[in-house]
Amino acid sequence: MASTKTERNSSIELLRITSMFFIVLGHYIGNGLNIYELHPIMKLCNISILSFCIIGVNCFVIISGRFLIKDPLKSSVRIFLEALFYSLLFFFLLSEHVGKLDVKHFLKAFFCVSHGGLWFVSCYVQLCLLSPVLNRALKNAPPKLLIWYVIFLTFLNEYFGFFLHGSINPNGFNIMHFIYLYVIGYTIGKINIPIKIQTAIIGYIILSIIIACFAIILFKYETNLYQKYAFNYNNPLILISSILCFIAFSKHTFVNRKLNFISKGCFAVYLIQGNPYLKEYIYGCIGTLPSYFNGFCLYGIIVLFAAMTVFLFCMIDIGRRAIFARLKLDKILNKVNFKYE
Repeated sequence: MASTKTERNSSIELLRITSMFFIVLGHYIGNGLNIYELHPIMKLCNISILSFCIIGVNCFVIISGRFLIKDPLKSSVRIFLEALFYSLLFFFLLSEHVGKLDVKHFLKAFFCVSHGGLWFVSCYVQLCLLSPVLNRALKNAPPKLLIWYVIFLTFLNEYFGFFLHGSINPNGFNIMHFIYLYVIGYTIGKINIPIKIQTAIIGYIILSIIIACFAIILFKYETNLYQKYAFNYNNPLILISSILCFIAFSKHTFVNRKLNFISKGCFAVYLIQGNPYLKEYIYGCIGTLPSYFNGFCLYGIIVLFAAMTVFLFCMIDIGRRAIFARLKLDKILNKVNFKYE
């Protein structure tokens, strides 16, 4: 008997994995290496790689908008439980405060979504909670109105946010930017954008090069502007580059169950790699690499390490999912019948 369950498009799941790889690579290069202490040629390499991988966060959220967040309450609880699992795990394994019975740091680890330094998780949970309102507005809007939504949000986020550096969205590290990306993702899925895969890929590459040139110029002549504008997620060039990358992946369809299975652990990659106790060890190790390697060898090692990180942490999350299944947490959540709409 044929299965009625719809298989997920593995191309989108591949983009999800790629986005997380870009996020991890960006963290390793941006936080593990001190760009101000690098050789001039290595500084160029640093900025160039960041220019190509800075789209990771944007693409990850655009995917959510394309398919909309289902069961927002359950999604929020699942994210909280998953974040709590890894936060407490590494708190007890790595924290120096465990033996001291430090209640303050324990509570910080417990309330990891809001106080754990995981800004992406915090914004994503907020997006989940807001999604019923957003979903209703998006589902009831005809294509022309969706386009107007994007235009209005672009004006707010780019003009008042990026260019004026206003409080509404100064850098893309906030819920307003996630709402913007969410609406863009849904709109892309509802209107036919006549861009071929090859065109989208070429556009992404060209824009990434332009972003690199822009960032290098700012870094060389205006360090303050480099820190303020170069790699903000709401940078118009980065935003368009993210959209083109998403279009390139979404235009192709295939199904690979192994790939789909691995992609389920992508969120855990961020939770593990971004854990405040673990990341200090990782960044410390990466920071020592320039003493032993340089040039292409250095960045080749970091790229390989980022790829291994994504794969290893996805595999680790299989264990977490097995524990949750053993505790029947998913079954308990599935019994919750809370309707927003």
